[in-house]
Amino acid sequence: MTTLNIILLLLVCLAVTWAGIITVCAINQVKKAKAKVAYYQRRDTQYRIAQHVIENDWFKNGGEVFR
Repeated sequence: MTTLNIILLLLVCLAVTWAGIITVCAINQVKKAKAKVAYYQRRDTQYRIAQHVIENDWFKNGGEVFR
């Protein structure tokens, strides 16, 4: 093998490894985001958020519901 072939082979290995790492990280972030959305879509969570908003009168003074 020539030096050029070795360099190209190393670059391909680096690119494939980098793509794999980025893909795994992206999949983990998507899973975390889906879990967070599922948490906020549950009835008991929405009930607790609404109860907290009503207790603190956030609709009257223009406060935020979600932080």
